[in-house]
Amino acid sequence: YLYLAGKRAIQMSTYQESISHLSKALDLHMTLPATRKRSEIELNIQLALGNAWVGPKGYGKGVESAYTRARKLCEQLGEKQTLCQVLGQLSIMHFVRAEYAKARKLAEKALILAEQLKEPVYIALGHWYLGFIWFYLADFKKVRAHLKYVLEYYDPQEHHREFIMMRGSDAGISALSYEALCLGILGFPDKANKISQEAIGLARDQNHPFTLVDVLCYGGCMLGAVQHDTQKLSYYAEQMADIALTRKFAGWSGQAISFLGEAMAKQGRHKEGIELIQKGISDDISIYSRCSLIGAYRALTEAQLDAGLIDQGMGTLIETMNLADSIGENLWKPELYRIKAALLLEKEDEVNAEESLQKSIQIAQQQEAKSWELRATIDLARLRIKQGKKEDARHALTGICEWFTEGFESSDLVNAKELLEQLS
Repeated sequence: YLYLAGKRAIQMSTYQESISHLSKALDLHMTLPATRKRSEIELNIQLALGNAWVGPKGYGKGVESAYTRARKLCEQLGEKQTLCQVLGQLSIMHFVRAEYAKARKLAEKALILAEQLKEPVYIALGHWYLGFIWFYLADFKKVRAHLKYVLEYYDPQEHHREFIMMRGSDAGISALSYEALCLGILGFPDKANKISQEAIGLARDQNHPFTLVDVLCYGGCMLGAVQHDTQKLSYYAEQMADIALTRKFAGWSGQAISFLGEAMAKQGRHKEGIELIQKGISDDISIYSRCSLIGAYRALTEAQLDAGLIDQGMGTLIETMNLADSIGENLWKPELYRIKAALLLEKEDEVNAEESLQKSIQIAQQQEAKSWELRATIDLARLRIKQGKKEDARHALTGICEWFTEGFESSDLVNAKELLEQLS
C-alpha cells in the first residue's frame, strides 16, 4: 500500500509525500527475510525513491543512493531491462552535475543495452539522454539526430504516463523543447518558436508540473535568453519560478531564480537582477546542480557589464571560461567570447576585443550556430565602423544576413538590417 501511494504521489508531483511513503515502505520491507522476491520488490522501491528525491532535492545524495543500490540489485538479479532505466537515471545525475564524460558513457551503455533487448521505450530514452548531453557539448547535429528518434517514437496519449512512471517526467515533450532550442541557436527562429509553443502547450495539457517546469526552462526561458527576447524570458521565468518554488522543486528553482534575475537586469533593474542571479547560482551549487552554472554565470557577467561593473564582470567571465574548460561544456562559448569583447571595449582595448569577436565567430561557425555567429558579427561590424572600415563591416554583415531564410522580425536580424542600411 505504501509503495503504491508513493508512486501515485510521483504522478501528482507531490514528491515529499512520495518520499515519506516510499521510505516507510522500504523500512518495512527490509525486515523481511532475504530472498529473491525481497530484492525484486526493493528494486522497485529504490527506483521510485530515486524519482521522488529528484523533485525536492535535485540530483543529490538521495538520488545517488537510490540508483546506486538499484544498479547493484539489477546486476544481482540479472534484470537487464530495468538496468537500462537505472543506467539512464545515473546518466542524468552525472549530467546535472556537469560530469559530461561519465554521463555520456552511461547513456551509451543504456542505449546499447536497450537495442540488444529491442525495447522501443528504452531505446527512445537512450536517445533522449544522449540528445541533451550532446546539447551542452554543443554538437547540435548529434543532438538533433538523437532527438529525431525520440520525436518519431513519441505519442503523448500512449507514452506520457509511461515516461512519468519510468523517469518522473515526459521525455517526449522534453525532446521537443530541446529541438526548439537547437533550431533557435542554429538560425531558425520561426521554427524554434513554433515548436516551443507546441511543447509548452503539450506540457500544459498533460497537467504534470514537473514536466511543465522542465519545458518552461528549455523551451521558454533558455530560448528567450538565446534569442535576446527579454519579454519572453521574463514571461516564462515567472511561470517557471512560480511552479518550482510553490512545488519545492529544488532542481529547478535555482535556474528559475537565475532566469528571473537575468530578465530583471535586461529591464534595467541591475542590482536586483544581479542579486537574484547570484542566489540562483548559490542554490544550484548547494544541490550539486552544475549543468546550469555556465549559462547563469554568463547572465551574471552580462548584467555586470550592463550595470557598468566592468572589473567585476571581467572577473566573473574569466572564472566562467575556466569552469567551462574544466568541465568540457561548449554550449555558451560563442556568447562568452562576445561578452568578453564588450568588456574589453569598455576598457578601450580594441585589439583584444576584435580577437575575442573573431574567436566567437569561429566557434559559432564550428558549431553551425548561426544565431550566435550573427550576434558576434553585428558587434564586429560596429567595431569595424568605429575603426573606419565600413566596407569590411558591410561585407561581413551581408554574408551572414543572406544565409537566413526566416526570423526577419527577430531583434538580431532587425539590428543587422539597420546597420546595413546605415552602411548603404
